[in-house]
Amino acid sequence: MSLAFDTLKATKALQQAGFPQSQAEAVAVTVGEAMVGNVATKADLKQAETNLRAELRQEIGGLRAELKGEIGAVRAELKEDVGSVREEIGAVKIEMADRFRDLYKHLWVMGFGIVILNVTLTVGILTLLIPAMLPPG
Repeated sequence: MSLAFDTLKATKALQQAGFPQSQAEAVAVTVGEAMVGNVATKADLKQAETNLRAELRQEIGGLRAELKGEIGAVRAELKEDVGSVREEIGAVKIEMADRFRDLYKHLWVMGFGIVILNVTLTVGILTLLIPAMLPPG
């Protein structure tokens, strides 16, 4: 795209408005240069795009590095939490094993007590029944 400014046409318009020829030419040239000087060329736009892409790549790289750091911190925290939970589970397992061992001992003692009670009752019943079954005399 090109931006054209017709300085001859501008000079004539200024002269018709009452400007002297030298002033009209000076204004037309100055306005024309200002317009052309402020227009971005295709090369300017391409360079701006290249610069923007480089800035974006740099920003994305920084964000990636920051994100990797945060992910690493979260992983470390999770590992620590998992380790704590495993320790707690291990302690609960040991406590449960101890309780089951105690319960098992109590069941054995109760079973043994029941056997002794059965033997005692049987002996007592037999002690009462045997004399009654024997003939008098």
